[in-house]
Amino acid sequence: MSFGWDITFFTAKTIDKMNKVIRMSAYDLFASIVLETPVDKGVLRNNWFASIDARSGETTTEKDPSGAATTNRINEVLKNVKLDDLIYLSNNLAYALPIEFDGHSGKAPHGMVRVNTVRWETIVANNVRRFNK
Repeated sequence: MSFGWDITFFTAKTIDKMNKVIRMSAYDLFASIVLETPVDKGVLRNNWFASIDARSGETTTEKDPSGAATTNRINEVLKNVKLDDLIYLSNNLAYALPIEFDGHSGKAPHGMVRVNTVRWETIVANNVRRFNK
């Protein structure tokens, strides 16, 4: 093996780990937001859509009170994320903002996005440790 090959291998391995950290960190954050979204019938929870490089304008009337279908859908999008991608999580229902910012839900009086995004650095650090073995 040559030094050049060693550097190429190290670079590829490092980029692979970085992609895993990004994907898993985004998933951990997004899943937390989904699961902390208050549920009446489950429509608000099911209206979280992940997308790459452009914000999703999607909505659905389908219910997902458990959040399982929503987190699975998010995971499918995140499988394709690379280092230089911009990742979005969108909820386009009109009542998502009042629930997030105006305390309109007794189940999530402080919202669901803000209480989770403050944990971002910890989420990333945990995933760096996880994939740096």
